Amino acid sequence: MRPSFKYGSAAAVLVLAALGGALSWKFSRPPDNKGGAPLPTATAPPPLRAVPQGLAGLHAQIQAAKQQGNFAAAARLYQQLLEGLAQAWGKDSADLAPYVYNEALALKLAGNLPAGLAIASRGLAVWPASLQLRVFAATARAEAAMARGLGDSSLLQEFQEILREENLPRLRGLRIEPAQLFAQWALLLSLADQQPRALEAAERGLQLAPRDRRLRETRARLLAALHKNQEALPLLEELVKEEPKSDLEYCLGKTLLETGAAAAALERLSRVRSVPANIKTPAAELPQFGQEGFEAAVELLLARALLDLKRPGEARDLLLKQLRRHPESADALFQLEKAERSLGLHAAADAIVSRSRRLLQRDKLLVNASSARAAGFLSSVPYYRAQAALEVERTGEALSLLKEALALAPKITQVHLEIARVHALLGRWDLALKALEDGGREAPSPVLLAEQARLLALNGEPETARRLLASPEVAEARLPAEAPEIFNLKAGTVLLARRLCAHLELGEAAAAKGLLEQELETDRNAEETLLCRAEVALSEGDLARAGALLSGSFQNTPGGAPWAAALDALWRLSRPGDSPAQEVLNGIDPSGFLDHPRLFLNGDYLKSLSPPRRAAAAPWLEKLKKLHQARRELLRRMGGLPDGDVVHRHRELLALYREAGAERKARETAWFLVSLRPEGVEEHRLLLETLSAPEEAIARLAVLDQALKLAPADPEFLQKLAAVTDFLGKN
Repeated sequence: MRPSFKYGSAAAVLVLAALGGALSWKFSRPPDNKGGAPLPTATAPPPLRAVPQGLAGLHAQIQAAKQQGNFAAAARLYQQLLEGLAQAWGKDSADLAPYVYNEALALKLAGNLPAGLAIASRGLAVWPASLQLRVFAATARAEAAMARGLGDSSLLQEFQEILREENLPRLRGLRIEPAQLFAQWALLLSLADQQPRALEAAERGLQLAPRDRRLRETRARLLAALHKNQEALPLLEELVKEEPKSDLEYCLGKTLLETGAAAAALERLSRVRSVPANIKTPAAELPQFGQEGFEAAVELLLARALLDLKRPGEARDLLLKQLRRHPESADALFQLEKAERSLGLHAAADAIVSRSRRLLQRDKLLVNASSARAAGFLSSVPYYRAQAALEVERTGEALSLLKEALALAPKITQVHLEIARVHALLGRWDLALKALEDGGREAPSPVLLAEQARLLALNGEPETARRLLASPEVAEARLPAEAPEIFNLKAGTVLLARRLCAHLELGEAAAAKGLLEQELETDRNAEETLLCRAEVALSEGDLARAGALLSGSFQNTPGGAPWAAALDALWRLSRPGDSPAQEVLNGIDPSGFLDHPRLFLNGDYLKSLSPPRRAAAAPWLEKLKKLHQARRELLRRMGGLPDGDVVHRHRELLALYREAGAERKARETAWFLVSLRPEGVEEHRLLLETLSAPEEAIARLAVLDQALKLAPADPEFLQKLAAVTDFLGKN
């Protein structure tokens, strides 16, 4: 099975709120063809084969049930009729296909579309040329896809085949108007982030039905999404005048704003905000806002309009209101920085810029999640969202999302690897090992075994780790080229990296170097492989090679950037004549070293230090070693127990991290504590203490809002709220 984790193109930015009204399609309604191209002449289908005399009474009962609107009864009777017809004509007779279609349609009209789709799909397996059944199955699948906001490449291809020019007369003969199928196809293409093709489909439909409301709306939205604003504007104005729907007014307001009419946009968007939204689905532009999507999208546009009109104070107040709910909204932060700068609050603006830079990788991951959803890769959506959560240390949220991905894709290796990685980040090597063992039972893989070896070494079980590494299942494993990719890399590349990391964790740099020198069918320039090469070079004292290897960003490897930062700190510490040793040490967040304790426990990584630098680094190394031993003792006491039963131990870990200045580890633990006890006042207090940096001001504000709901009169919370609002400006 090929895994569904793929990087996609930029996420679609088309508001598809009209989907709420597009889930019950009337494909047989006559098109408004005034001014359009001549409709294709209908080609009538062959007449239904008459039922045998012995089944005529049953057929009459079906017709009576349909006339009475009792479609559930009609569907049940169709089952009996089809059994009789199969006996009379043969179970594979093409004459059965229209009757199967009628049964599927009756089920749909009875409110059981899934059962109707199942009937139609079984019919298509026998009669793949039945256009009726193809249309029914395609439109039923489309309704389900649109209701869930998902793309489906095979479904798009099916619509393209159904709507070939030579099929249009046959469709009309079946009382299926092609214009309505074009409308549905266009919306599906939009969901799949294929706006140019979607616009072509909508325009083909409009050639047949120029005044069709759904097609006109779809075309207007697509023009706006493709930044063809001058074409979109008159269409949107006409549509809104006919029916002032909230989502269309939003689209009109956005188009006005992008054509420079900020005052008109502000007026229009203010009206949209002041009345209840008459749409059934949230806006698709900002899916991270969930059910608040439409309101949030409107507020962002209002803020843009206010900034364009030189009203930064009002824009700032609106943006802060939104950021208190969604503190990592990239668009809102970008606009807030402009507002703060305009108001002369340069320290706040600089902090927001710093935060925005930290969120760049998170934003890319959210784009990947949106693209995965558009492509119909369901398990990829929570996976990428989990990766995005980890970019801002939301460990508890990440674990929850990864478990959601696991439920959707239990046999995908990288999900098991990531669940183990998050447990390991929290110090729970025992739970990480259990996650890998569970994954091995679900989806056996030498990659999982090699990672187990690394974690066994980290957990103080080196001999068990060595035996596992030397086992034929790991040492002799050769994954075929067609094996499913992991982290968008060849599986063999990931296996090599896991084996390398295990050897490095065991202090076996020579064994790692031997693996690197083998002629393996892997990507030798993969980020994790490069980091392993850099680590081997450092252990050998080859500083020039290590520095060259560490010149990349390592953002695309989960956990790669902190690991690279730790190696870079060792490299800078080892280079004579560079920054003074104490200056290097003062700039180190020990978090990356705590994730890779071999880097300070194994003296080989520091053997290039000159005596003065070694003396300067000695207190720092001793402090890290003591911290590591204290953490190991805490983790030993947690062994085998669920996280919820050892909250007090996680608090002790947090205290250790804060004392050592391990800021990222402290935030990871604090966010995890809040996920374990979302109603805990003290947990929120501890979290706030880890969010003290200026760039954390927005996150601090959002956490304070939650904390004050739990303890409204808490003087410390009120004092922190006053401080952060002073920093950002009163609102």
